[in-house]
Amino acid sequence: MEREKLKSVLLVDDDHATNIINSHTLKKHGISDSFTMFDDGIHALDYLSNISLSESVLPELIILDINMPVMSGWEFIDEFKKLPNHITSNCQIILHSTTVDPMDHMKAKKVGIPLLHKPMNLKSFLGTILISTT
Repeated sequence: MEREKLKSVLLVDDDHATNIINSHTLKKHGISDSFTMFDDGIHALDYLSNISLSESVLPELIILDINMPVMSGWEFIDEFKKLPNHITSNCQIILHSTTVDPMDHMKAKKVGIPLLHKPMNLKSFLGTILISTT
């Protein structure tokens, strides 16, 4: 079964090259044609906080690094949950990280957010979004 393209994907990773590679990979495989990228969680939250429904398409997916300077992925998630429901309700978060810390894996499982390892494994990624959006 073929799924519809996501209207918008938000990529948040302090490694800009990772954001570029992920956007190209996801576009090439028909996941989305619209990507917004930020190198830190603070700017991404500011963007989300200031989105007007008439101006922009809300992201349906956020691909989020855990270990970033300025604001960690975990801090981003805590702040994201405080945003208005119209921003958060139809948006899935996937953690995408190089972490080997068992605490990160346990925390991700506890909060129900998938954690995938870098570099992006397209098969695992597609399986995660298909399961989470059906």
